[in-house]
Amino acid sequence: MEQLPSVNLTFFLWLPAGKDEFGFGDLARAPLSDTVFYRRTDPLEETISNHFENRVGRLTSARNKFAFMAPASTYRPIDGELGLRKIHFDFSYDQNYSELSGYVREEAIRGTAIFYSNGLYLWSFRIPLEEEFTGARRARLKEVLKGFLEHDFVNRHLRHIFNFEWNPGQAEGDPARYPGILTYYQLDLLFNGVFDQDAHPHLSLGDGMQEGEAAQALERYGVEYLIQSLSMAAIDNDYFPLFDKRKSYSLRRTHGDDVPYISSAVSLAVPQLPPDADELHERELFIARISFAAMEQFLRVAISFGLTHYKTGLDHIRSELISQGMQARKNSTSNELRRPSLRNHSLTIADLETYYSLLVGKLPILGFLKDLIQGLSEVTAPAQEVEHNGVRGAVEYQFAKGTLNEAQTQFQRMVNAIAADIRAIGTAFESVRADQMILELTESRKFSEIAAESPRAEVEVAGGRLTLDADDRVKRLLVLIGVSIGLMEVFGNIGVTLMQLAYSGEWEPSTGLVIGYWIGLIVVVTLLFAVGYRLLGRPAKPGQNTNGTGKLETHVYDYSSLLREVKGSESAVLMDRLRQQMLDIEQPDADRRPAVSFSTAHETPSSGVERIKYSLESPKSDKKIAYILHVEFDRGLSGRRTERLLDIRLVVRKPVEVNVDVVPGSHRVIAECVRLLLFADGDENALRHFCRERFGWDPSPAQGAPRAV
Repeated sequence: MEQLPSVNLTFFLWLPAGKDEFGFGDLARAPLSDTVFYRRTDPLEETISNHFENRVGRLTSARNKFAFMAPASTYRPIDGELGLRKIHFDFSYDQNYSELSGYVREEAIRGTAIFYSNGLYLWSFRIPLEEEFTGARRARLKEVLKGFLEHDFVNRHLRHIFNFEWNPGQAEGDPARYPGILTYYQLDLLFNGVFDQDAHPHLSLGDGMQEGEAAQALERYGVEYLIQSLSMAAIDNDYFPLFDKRKSYSLRRTHGDDVPYISSAVSLAVPQLPPDADELHERELFIARISFAAMEQFLRVAISFGLTHYKTGLDHIRSELISQGMQARKNSTSNELRRPSLRNHSLTIADLETYYSLLVGKLPILGFLKDLIQGLSEVTAPAQEVEHNGVRGAVEYQFAKGTLNEAQTQFQRMVNAIAADIRAIGTAFESVRADQMILELTESRKFSEIAAESPRAEVEVAGGRLTLDADDRVKRLLVLIGVSIGLMEVFGNIGVTLMQLAYSGEWEPSTGLVIGYWIGLIVVVTLLFAVGYRLLGRPAKPGQNTNGTGKLETHVYDYSSLLREVKGSESAVLMDRLRQQMLDIEQPDADRRPAVSFSTAHETPSSGVERIKYSLESPKSDKKIAYILHVEFDRGLSGRRTERLLDIRLVVRKPVEVNVDVVPGSHRVIAECVRLLLFADGDENALRHFCRERFGWDPSPAQGAPRAV
């Protein structure tokens, strides 16, 4: 009987696994089964073998089709090649790819699926051909079969069993709702370990990515794109990544052996291990070679699309900390240290610490995954020695193992670099926290100083008589006590002088006169104290211009770390201009008036930088509202001597009884200060954007600059 022509087609990929995940025939009968109730109550927590068997039952249709595949055997784990455990079953797959017409006979495609405990997932098809193709037709056949895997098998069968619609970053991405064949063990290693979209620096830190680009990046973190990235294929002896177009060196053809190719035509249909040693060795050599290739593919993808993001994010944190430190100490930045796509967004220490904490949690998972791949690669070795060229396929086996070792080394180096960055950045954060503690103490002292600030004491003479607030008893007592002490001092000295004269004999007053003098002095002072207390407590007459010296409210607006270069002129010139034209906080559009007090302070906090502080006190408004404006600059002492605006602090004093909202006027005062210092070109839109971004409010539009008086 003539044998019909056919071709072997193999699809395979590697996912995290382990022998213990294939080691239980019946978990419920294990003596300690009741201690792992989560593995009985939550399907995701089952072993890979049990979970797959349960999922097959749920995914099998009424026509006994398992995702367009008719299985023909059990799904229980058995002993496999290389000393591994495996799930081994035959299947019959329905054709649904029109391009197969003219090449493949119109009948179900039969094959074998094998899932190994070293993480290799393999589907082997025996494709029945219309005839034996050669030359260009043979080359075209390979493209057709490749298209069959891409557009039919992956998009029909794998889409169903892996559930391509699940994305861990979406609201429905809860692992408990994932209906595919991956277990929680695998999902955690994949999407919480290597391919975590929340650890992508652009997505997590919100840097430089348009909304559409961000949405596309989030979509690409789903199961579908992961499986496609890891997919490998073999047609005859042609091995290649199916979707990823990079070169897979583990699958590269080698030379130097009499029979250099490990053929994919090896028979895998029989689940039991073949008794023939040569046949078993051929099968083990093939499984080992493609296991190494699949592991290498996983590592290459993990490095390029997982670990590189983590390393980039840590680089960004480090450069941001350097920039903030340099800006605070040396009046310069370090933008040249950042990647171009990560330079645009200003980040707080809280943002950096949150992202850093996320990456710290990745390190144990990466270490475990590295050790897992190392252990699984070591046990994926044929029983027969293949370390010399006299063994069929030894050169390819050694080459595949060598390239896997190279990928493992690269993965290890990346993990080591991430660990080193985490340690270094952790030390930097400790320094930042110490600086923040010092800053908090400084801020506490600053606000204590603000609270201690009091307006200049003012006393007015109204109608020729000193008047104070009728309710201010403390002030009255202090004034009267001072006057009484003065009277006692003067008249007491006179009394002492009289007594000295009497004792010296120069004058002999009567005893009653001396005693009467002192009694009269005490009576007069007491009467004056009582009369003064009543007179000073008398309220002001209607129409008198009192200053409202009652209690005051204090409102503080403090904006620090602005770190923007001063434009237009030097700070001294600009602050003198501001001094001459201070806004009325009660009526900002009224005529501007000069400051009633103006002071400066200069210091050198670090080498090469001079810090300049200005304080301006405004005149009181009609309702006795005044403010003090503190502005702080840094000036470089070398080079361009660039000046940067550091801080603006506004302290508003308002009488308690005055019912005026000082917030709009305060915003207007601060906005006018920023406009003068940073936007000399008068760009109103830029000013609005700056105030919204740095202060959180939109400044009121100016009504033109009123004339100074």
